[in-house]
Amino acid sequence: GKTVEGRDIPLLRLSDEAQINENEPEVLLMAGIHPREQQPQICIVRLIDEILAGYGKDERLTSLLKTRQIWIIPMLNVDGKVYDMQH
Repeated sequence: GKTVEGRDIPLLRLSDEAQINENEPEVLLMAGIHPREQQPQICIVRLIDEILAGYGKDERLTSLLKTRQIWIIPMLNVDGKVYDMQH
């Protein structure tokens, strides 16, 4: 989607399949709701890194991506983050 000021809101999908599988359970994780709070964005990016780095190496993380789709919005309030960075 787009923000009020017209910026793109990033959306990532983690899965073992290139196409969306409507039969798999889904989970949505969001961060960046309050733009001045840095830790949620850092944590969500580290989580993405851990999941992707562990795919094919860690049995639990591999199973996680094989059995569901994980949708992630790492920065919901993009306009607020831009404002915070400029001021």
